[in-house]
Formats: sequence, structure tokens, C-alpha cells
Amino acid sequence: MPRLQFRIIVLLLFISLTSFGQKNEFLNYHKEINFYLDFLFGKFDSLKVNEVNQGRFTKRVDSAFVAFAKVENSHLLDTLRLAKGDTSTRFLFMDNRSSLYVKSFYSPLGYLAVYSYTSSARNRYLVKDILSNKIVVVGSRNIGYVSNVFYLDSTHVMVIEENGDQHNSRMAMVYAISGLVWKQINAFEGLSYEFNKKHELEMVFRKNRPYFQLECSFETSMLFPQDISDIYYDLNSKVLKYKQYDANKKFKWITSKWENNIFKIDDYDADKGVSQSGVEMMR
Repeated sequence: MPRLQFRIIVLLLFISLTSFGQKNEFLNYHKEINFYLDFLFGKFDSLKVNEVNQGRFTKRVDSAFVAFAKVENSHLLDTLRLAKGDTSTRFLFMDNRSSLYVKSFYSPLGYLAVYSYTSSARNRYLVKDILSNKIVVVGSRNIGYVSNVFYLDSTHVMVIEENGDQHNSRMAMVYAISGLVWKQINAFEGLSYEFNKKHELEMVFRKNRPYFQLECSFETSMLFPQDISDIYYDLNSKVLKYKQYDANKKFKWITSKWENNIFKIDDYDADKGVSQSGVEMMR
């Protein structure tokens, strides 16, 4: 057999096995998320909905999700649908009970994919380095959506989570690229929204904090341009920025440069900013 023909056969066999692995792990995840939801809704008389069982079956779902993400090129699984007008995003609504999203982010410094699953009971995301096929970030909170991922430099990456009212707020966090799993660092300096002893929200200066929060309600997002809660980063200038809108829908850029592994920037509430400029928002 000619050498070229042999190489083609080996390549096709590899692609076939990879495709089989993708679909097999996806189907296993699909089975586990459905089982977990059935369990929570009390469909198994023999399984009590208690803390022990919930922890046990939550772990099974997350493990199946990670196993699917770890399969090489699973971000290109053909079972997932391409988002309209966005070739970097694939998704699937499963049985009207849960959703699976995969979004790819390319930078001159690296190639990453965010895998997310959402349901009425649990949400989770993780970040995979495509080139090494390693899971480098696992979301630790009940968050399922990531709007963007930016390489700040060759050793740091910023993840922008979607949270708050109808996922209209944004939270930025920075990870240091080190070893197999990246480590989150305190990368922000400035005023932070925190609850005091009276459970009242106030702004407190923090020299080192792990997050930058950009609050925005659903109502504000509907009345103002879509980018009112977007966070941007330019790799060349190393500047993080976002838009602060006034009552006339005019905006000014708020910027902060990435220097000495820190952004000097305050948390911001778009609702309060708009109200102070002449539009009273309902809370």
C-alpha cells in the first residue's frame, strides 16, 4: 500500500474515532443531566431528594460534562447548532429542559473554548485550551454564561461572566496561566460594592479584589443600547474599557490600563448612573 494512501486511511480512522468519542460523551452527558432533573422533580420514589443524593448526582452531571469537553475538538461537535451570524458559537436546547453552549475565542496568544450548560436547577461553565486540550478554568459558582474571554498578555487571561438580572450584568475576573489549572488572582483596585453589617449595599475601597462588577438591570438593558453592560479589552494598548451612558443615550468611555498585573477601576451600577443623569429607573 502506498505511503500516502496509508496516511489518509489513518487520518480518516482518527477522525472517525474522535467523532465517535464526541457523540458518545455528549450522549452520556445528556443522559446524566436528564436523570438529575428527574431526580430533583421527584420522579424516582426510591431516591430521596436530600443533600447527600443531590451532591452525588450533581457530581455525576459535572463529571459527564467535563468528560465531553475533554474530547478533542468537541467544540466542533456537529450535533450542536451554529448560532445565527456567529460562527464562534454552537448551542443545543435539549428536551426543553436544559441547554448546552460552546463558544470559541481566538487571540494571537491562544485559542480557547468556553463550554456551558444551563438548566432550571444548575448552571456551570468551564474553559478549555484548545491547543493543549486541557481544562484550565472551572466556574465555581452557579453561572452558566460567559460573554467574553481576553488574553491580557502571555501569562494572564480575563473571563467576563454574565450574571444578575436576566444575565444583563457582567463580572470580570483574571486568571494567571500557571500549570494545568489556571489560578484566579486579585487583579482589581478601587471601589467595590459590598454589603455592610446592616445588609445595606455600599462602596468600599479595596487595594486588591478578585472581581470587577458592572451592574445592569433588565429594564435598563431594554431602554439603552445593547452594549451598556459590555466590557472590552484591547491587547495592543492593554486597556480595559466600558461605556457609561447618560439620559440622552450619549456615552463616555471609562478606561483602565493593565499595569503591574492590576486594573485600577471601580465597580459600576448602570441603573444608578442613568438615574443620576436624569432618568429614574424602577427597582
